[in-house]
Amino acid sequence: MFYKKILKKIASYLNLETLERIATYSIHRKFFKSENVKNFKNKETFWDGVVDLIGKEEDLTYVEFGVWTGFSLKYFLKKFNNPSSKFIGLDSFEGLPEKWGNFKIKTFDMEGKPPSINDDRVKMIKGLFQNTSDVLFNLLQSLKAKKLLVHFDADLYTSTLFCLTQLDRLDKDYYVFFDEFTGHESRALSDYLKSFNSKFKIISQVNNREGYDGYPDKMFGKIIHRKNL
Repeated sequence: MFYKKILKKIASYLNLETLERIATYSIHRKFFKSENVKNFKNKETFWDGVVDLIGKEEDLTYVEFGVWTGFSLKYFLKKFNNPSSKFIGLDSFEGLPEKWGNFKIKTFDMEGKPPSINDDRVKMIKGLFQNTSDVLFNLLQSLKAKKLLVHFDADLYTSTLFCLTQLDRLDKDYYVFFDEFTGHESRALSDYLKSFNSKFKIISQVNNREGYDGYPDKMFGKIIHRKNL
């Protein structure tokens, strides 16, 4: 047991952020093994793979947590062309509410102003996710589209975990993709799955980003609600 004492001693001197970063890789090996899934080389081809699987003509509801300048939202607006589809963007537009790696609080600040998007299918919900979750839930309950696609680009563990738990209230399966998977988002997903007893089916990924050492940068899959297992 001597080695355990040594590990505990070392851990006591490491800051929490470092410990969480180290734990990320163990979490991925245990919960998100992805040797046999489709791998894309860059973001755009990965996104196009998501569109191809869902179907360009599909009547769907698209939700994006973390809009910033609206680049990805605009991308999917062009790709999904069914006039009945709905696109919901959620953001405070005031930057990060807490530090994220090397990014300081307020990074990505848009001075509270959502990007200008000329498409009647889009609805922006401005504010912290914790303050707008009921607005989103009620809106999603009112929409009748068969497929739900959620884009997690909130970056932070806290934000991602909160949103995952709120979407669980829908009691349904849905497609989901993560923009910065290995790190805060993979930890949030693993904690959600363990706490709510749901499953995640991996479909595709991007894992060629420098610094990720073979771990996926982006991940696409399907949340399978425990009621449907």
